[in-house]
Amino acid sequence: MATVLVAYASRHGATHEIAEWIAGALERDGLTVLLRHADEVGDLEGIDAVVIGGPIYVGRVLIPIPSFFCRHRTALGTMPVALFLSGTLIAAGNPRQDERGYAIAESVRQGIPIVALALFGGRFSWARVSIIGRFVPATAPKDTRDRPAIEAWAKTLPARFGL
Repeated sequence: MATVLVAYASRHGATHEIAEWIAGALERDGLTVLLRHADEVGDLEGIDAVVIGGPIYVGRVLIPIPSFFCRHRTALGTMPVALFLSGTLIAAGNPRQDERGYAIAESVRQGIPIVALALFGGRFSWARVSIIGRFVPATAPKDTRDRPAIEAWAKTLPARFGL
């Protein structure tokens, strides 16, 4: 049975939940799934494919994601890799923001081939923002994640991975 690593970075838990939804969809398709924070992944021995994802904050992906690509460059070049990014401004029907999301994804992958790329909505809540972050322009709390769409994307991955 194939083993898929779902690695993620998350500051406030929303991207972790997306990673859980993806892992659950892959498990329901009969795959063995390891769900790990990107910083906690050692070597990729025994892994057949990787899904990695993180949130975009102020035009940047959390550091563990590009660090993961850098640390595992050689291994990732030998297996199928899928990438997802999340944020409240992407995947919300705004082509300009989606373009920025795709450009960010291009820089994050560091030349490693990607068999699937997705931009998902995110979650914003003032309760999860630091005191310093509260000085940004007012934004209403929102959750633009679409769980059925995320799980539908995940269900396409085994075929894209060739598993």
